[in-house]
Amino acid sequence: MSHIRERGLHDKTCVIAGVMPVTSAQRAVTLAEKYCHLDIGDGVVERLDTAQDSREAGVHLAAETIAYVQKVPGVRGVHISTGEDHGLAADVIAAAGLERN
Repeated sequence: MSHIRERGLHDKTCVIAGVMPVTSAQRAVTLAEKYCHLDIGDGVVERLDTAQDSREAGVHLAAETIAYVQKVPGVRGVHISTGEDHGLAADVIAAAGLERN
C-alpha cells in the first residue's frame, strides 16, 4: 500500500483487501505450499493446530486480519472469500463487527 499511496493511486481507485478464513492447520499448510504469494505464517498454523475449535480460531484470525487492514490508509473495503460457506462468511462478519454502510 505504501507504493500505491506514494503514487497517489489510493485517491483514484478503491483498494479492496482480500481475506480468506482458514479453518484448519492442514488447509493453511496446503494453501501456503500451493500459493507462494499467500503469507501464512507458522504462528497461524500453530494457532489453528492447537485450537480446541479450529473453525472458531480461523474466524478469529480472519477478524484480526480485517481489523488490521481496516487501519491501512488507502484500503477502502474487505472481500471475505469463503467459497460456498456462507455461514463462515457470516461468522467472520459478526466477529469483525462489520456493518453495512
